[in-house]
This record gives sequence, C-alpha cells and structure tokens, in this order.
Amino acid sequence: AFGNNDSKYHDNPIPDEDAPYFYGYVFNLWFKLLPGNNSKLKKEQVAEIEKTFQNGGYYRMDLSDRVSVLSINTLYYDSNRNMSDSTGSGVQQMYWLEDQLKTAEPDRKFVIIQHVYGGTRANNHPMWFTYPNNTYFDLMSKYKDKI
Repeated sequence: AFGNNDSKYHDNPIPDEDAPYFYGYVFNLWFKLLPGNNSKLKKEQVAEIEKTFQNGGYYRMDLSDRVSVLSINTLYYDSNRNMSDSTGSGVQQMYWLEDQLKTAEPDRKFVIIQHVYGGTRANNHPMWFTYPNNTYFDLMSKYKDKI
C-alpha cells in the first residue's frame, strides 16, 4: 500500500499526468522484479492487478482460493492533500472496493491494507476527509462478514 512518503508528492495522490509513469514504474518494481511476487503470482492475476494499479495504485491479490488482500491507496482521502490536484481515481477506488466485497464468492475473506486508515486522527485532526471516511466505514459495516 502506498504511504505519504512514497512519492515526491508528500501527502498527495499522484497527479493524473504523472500516474502512467509513476504507477508503471512501481508496478514493475513490486510485481515483476521482486522475486516473491514475480514467481508466486499467475500471469492472469498479475494482469488483473496491473489494471487497477495503473489506475490509482490499488489492487487485489488472491493469497488462496478463499483469502484475498485488498490494498487501497488512501492518499486520495488524506485531509492534508492539495485539493487543486483533482483526480477521480479515489472515487473509482471506493466503487472498486465495494464491488470486490459485494461480488466475491460467499466464502471469500478479505484483508484490507492501507497506509493511513479510516478514522485516524493526528493532533485531534481527522486524517481523512469526511465523505470518504463515512463511505469507507459504511462499507466495512455492510460487508463485515467478509473482512
């Protein structure tokens, strides 16, 4: 999962104009060059990961036929981010997250990883904007049996 110091845009998601280069570069490092990921993942799974990773740095990795990791890029919801760098990828990611939880097989369980998690506060200041924070917790409550 991406953190606030993982790019030159501290606390901000990658701007749309830099996204293809940045996410392509990191995808290559994480999923093609790291031996554990490269040798253990099926080509079909890597192709699925690449689709959402290239769109916004989020992805699903199936660990088994019943357990998956959903890695979300919470920089889109960071209350410290520069709002002039608008991007729709955070909204798309939330729809994707709900779709993953809603359409999964009944016995599929998910581990959700992220850098700054919903509800986090620092110095009594919320670390996420209100709307995505509420949406996230609504999803966690609605699909708690799968998480």
